[in-house]
Amino acid sequence: MNWSEMVYHLHNEGIHDLPKEAILLARGQTCFTRAFHYSNNAEGLQFHPELTRTMIQD
Repeated sequence: MNWSEMVYHLHNEGIHDLPKEAILLARGQTCFTRAFHYSNNAEGLQFHPELTRTMIQD
């Protein structure tokens, strides 16, 4: 897996059921819904895009 494909989640909660109009954009092994698009101007993320590998390793 490339680093650009890795993201971190630091939570125990997740989105399990999306509305039927939503489009799943990314999923993970431990949290099915990582990113989704809904409506004309709404996206949702269920991970921490601000974290880098260096931050986690330190």
